[in-house]
Amino acid sequence: MSASKAPARFKGTGRIGPRRCVIYSRISADKEGDAQGVARQEDDCRALAKRHEFEVVQVYRDNDISASTKSTKPRPAYDAMLDAARAGAFEAILSYSNSRLTRRPREFEDLIDLHERTGIQFHTVASGSFDLSTADGRRMARFLAGEATAEAERTSERVRRAKAENVLKGEYRGGPRPFGYENGGMKVRPKEAEAIAYAASAVLEGRSLAAVARELNERGIRPASTNRKDRDLKKTPPRWKAGNLRDMLLRPRNAGILAHGLPNRNATTNNSTKKYKEIGPAAWPAVLDEDVWRALKAVLTEQSRRTNVNSDVRWLGTGIYRCGVPLTRENTDAPEGEVCGGKLRTAPHGGTGSRKGPRRMLYRCSERAHLTVAQESTDAYVLGQVAELVRDPRIVAGLSPTTAVDVQPERDARAVLLARLKRTDHDYDEDLIDARRHREKTTKLNAELAAIDKKLADAAHRSASNPILGAPDPGQAFLDAPVDIQRAVLASVVRVTVTPQTVGRGRAWSSDRIRLEPVGGGAVTDR
Repeated sequence: MSASKAPARFKGTGRIGPRRCVIYSRISADKEGDAQGVARQEDDCRALAKRHEFEVVQVYRDNDISASTKSTKPRPAYDAMLDAARAGAFEAILSYSNSRLTRRPREFEDLIDLHERTGIQFHTVASGSFDLSTADGRRMARFLAGEATAEAERTSERVRRAKAENVLKGEYRGGPRPFGYENGGMKVRPKEAEAIAYAASAVLEGRSLAAVARELNERGIRPASTNRKDRDLKKTPPRWKAGNLRDMLLRPRNAGILAHGLPNRNATTNNSTKKYKEIGPAAWPAVLDEDVWRALKAVLTEQSRRTNVNSDVRWLGTGIYRCGVPLTRENTDAPEGEVCGGKLRTAPHGGTGSRKGPRRMLYRCSERAHLTVAQESTDAYVLGQVAELVRDPRIVAGLSPTTAVDVQPERDARAVLLARLKRTDHDYDEDLIDARRHREKTTKLNAELAAIDKKLADAAHRSASNPILGAPDPGQAFLDAPVDIQRAVLASVVRVTVTPQTVGRGRAWSSDRIRLEPVGGGAVTDR
């Protein structure tokens, strides 16, 4: 590019020649996370400023951000620099090369417009100086912009071809290091793989995501950060939360399955995970059995859990205790003896300006608010009853898996259904069936797949033995366990129903209102 031979008067400044300048440095991919690339660019630009006798008044950095036509990431430093240029804060922009400024022809046109309005000049270490006041200078700038764009798009095409080939081979397609695997995604990192297996087992046993995340953090097990700035040891290391733990456990890669990640357009703020389209077996080793992963997926995508992904349950009976109010009392058409069955939730009582007395918690029917019971007394009673139940060898034997569940028929049926789905897609692509028929067939096949996945999930869920049952004193282990483990054991041992207050008993709490029925039938008193 031809260089300016004479200084220009800058509009609105009253100054001759570019004395004040800024430096803009950018790098598309900072794999090490140490910002050394942009620092080197800055050093070279400062040397250029010294040769031109410029005063550097500001340095703008966009680290680890692409400027290609395919990138959708904002460049905050670039935008801020242009705003300052329009305000007349400086007279020249220095960068390492024209492609560090941008690889987008439209943005080069914006820079030309900026020069026309403000007289701003552009100087680069590797690409020369932009003399945008001449036709030849603008022509050369546009030519270099086109070359930079073409090179970026050629690189993108090579990356896409490589990823497509890797898909055919079932290999890793790139991206940040996945938790559980080494860089490159093909080799297991043992300590992290053990953490995945532990977290999966804990969730299948009924523990909350928040509790498992907290435990992993306490053990010093950190997620593989997708924010490379977190790799700076001076910054706070990344931590597990319920949401990112859920996303990690739902990855098909954990089961050795290659998949495309698709945006979940029905996601709420508490359910931001991706949907996945499974492609086939992957070349990397699995860290979870496929049956375990599908069971985990069934648990984590269950609707009630999805809407409370970040919750850390504090109360034993929330969502587990059931309302035993007869529906005939509510003037409904329900058959004689049918009860409400609504889940109980906690609600505070007392301790306010309008309601004097100590503040305490009550369980309240969430369906009709026609039943309440004291939380503390109810939980204490239920804990004692369940502790005795899990000390009974017959209960433990009934809950502990003694033989492996044969799920091979379900696996075979699933493989057949997947083949039929693939054939249906092929028939549609070849115009052998129309869109309506394709939709009907895929809907039916996906429903059959969902039913089989449910069977596989149930089998894996039953096979997840609870450590409470294997303790020397299961009852004491149950009483000493965190509330999320107690809830998991409670849900697998008994059904708890709270009945209405007996007329004439006043407000006094009574264990007579608490009905416990072991899961699988019978009564507590049959022990």
